[in-house]
Amino acid sequence: VDYKDGDSNGALVSAINSVKDTTGVEASIDANGQLLLTSREGRGIKIDGNIGGGAFINASMKENYGRLSLVKNDGKDILISGTNLSSAGFGATQFISQASVSLRESKGR
Repeated sequence: VDYKDGDSNGALVSAINSVKDTTGVEASIDANGQLLLTSREGRGIKIDGNIGGGAFINASMKENYGRLSLVKNDGKDILISGTNLSSAGFGATQFISQASVSLRESKGR
C-alpha cells in the first residue's frame, strides 16, 4: 500500500475497505484526520505488524473486541448468569455500568 501521511491519497482506507466483506472491518478517516476502524457486525479488531511510534497505538490497543450494551425496555432488571462471567467483563469486581436507573426513576415516580 502506497500510504501517505494522514492517508491523503486514500490508499490505506481503500486497501482496508477492499477486504471488508472478508474481515468485517471498515475504515474511514474521522473529523480529526485519524484512522477509524469499525466492525459493524460485532467482530473483534486485531492490528498486527510494525506500528510506528507516531501512530498513537499502544500495545494494549492492538486488540479491541468492543463493548456490549444491554437495554431492556420493560423496566425490569437485566439478569446475567453463567460461568466465566469475569472473562466477559461481568465479574463481581468489574464495574461496567456508569449508572443504573430504573424505569420509575427515569419517569419521576
